[in-house]
Amino acid sequence: MCCKFLYIKGKFMAFGLSAGGLMMCVLGAAPMPNKTLPKSKVLGPSGFFGNIMDKLPMVNIGSFVMCTLPPFPKPCTAPIASPWIPPKVKILISNMPAEDNSGKAMCSLGGMVSISVPTQFKVLFS
Repeated sequence: MCCKFLYIKGKFMAFGLSAGGLMMCVLGAAPMPNKTLPKSKVLGPSGFFGNIMDKLPMVNIGSFVMCTLPPFPKPCTAPIASPWIPPKVKILISNMPAEDNSGKAMCSLGGMVSISVPTQFKVLFS
């Protein structure tokens, strides 16, 4: 499947993000897979689903190899400062909004992390 969103019955639908979905930072050198831990206890077709609090560096979000921030290129540690920007979903996982492929996260160095491939194309969030 090539699209990130589906338009069904007048609404845009996003795919639920489960373990293995590829993420990319605008300042990073390479995409990295999402690492959703089984603490959510919500299993999808390709792994556990996550919520907006799954933002821990090197636990949920791996290194994007090198940070290409102009003054100091250095190894990326993916220091995400705040939770994922909440998508417009009404689904809660562990009492927090579920993470879908439209979510974005801000790196404390100024980069924007987004989902490039959600891994599963069966479960839609509205």
